[in-house]
Amino acid sequence: MIIAQITDTHISLDDARGEARIRDLEACVKDLNALQPQPDIVIHTGDIVHNGERAEYDCAAGLLRQINAPLHVIPGNRDNRAELRRAFADITGLAEGDDFIQFKIALPGLNLIALDSTTDTTNKGLLCAERLAFLDHALGEDPDTPALLFMHHAPVDIVDAIDPFQFISRDNADEIAEIIAKNPQAKALICGHSHRAATAKLGDLPVSTAPSVASNLRQGPLRNEAEGVPVYEIHEVGVDGGIRTVVRVGDR
Repeated sequence: MIIAQITDTHISLDDARGEARIRDLEACVKDLNALQPQPDIVIHTGDIVHNGERAEYDCAAGLLRQINAPLHVIPGNRDNRAELRRAFADITGLAEGDDFIQFKIALPGLNLIALDSTTDTTNKGLLCAERLAFLDHALGEDPDTPALLFMHHAPVDIVDAIDPFQFISRDNADEIAEIIAKNPQAKALICGHSHRAATAKLGDLPVSTAPSVASNLRQGPLRNEAEGVPVYEIHEVGVDGGIRTVVRVGDR
């Protein structure tokens, strides 16, 4: 199973740097479509746009819909749930009427669980009681199948990040860890938000963050050839749920 993760595209139409971000996403889509073998799924882990505006989503959706592989999206702190739902209304998990954008995808031998870690009051992450209950149920109903978790914010310390701890509280991170601890079929938590490639652990669960596709927002060290070009991550999942992650440097 091959999962491509793109994140933090931050499409903006009123920013002097916005044209470069559009070019980065165009190049990323082109590179994704040229991959052999093709990914089984592409997931965008949030901050699709920068200001949550309708025109930004129309631009982003027009580009993201050119991806050949099945696409799934979750919100980041810069996203507007209502506009995200409108722009991607036909995609799994974006039904109207739900308070949060989160869902479970059952694949052969693997479950993907997408969580909504955004709030209306802060850029920090949060899983409230309702969202924790969703995670607990989504894992608990299928304890024998490996699962990968996706959300925008990582509830761990990201070393060298401008703001290392990106959740509202460590108590909330501990609540997530408690659910994970009783569900060993959870194999990894895959996130965005930090704009850098990083790894950590939540208890025994491996946590990773991916670099932003938007090269003018990217943080952290990468190879020299990654400067000014779109970057994303490829997660190769084995039959036992083991995961190997590589940073993919695309072409301009």
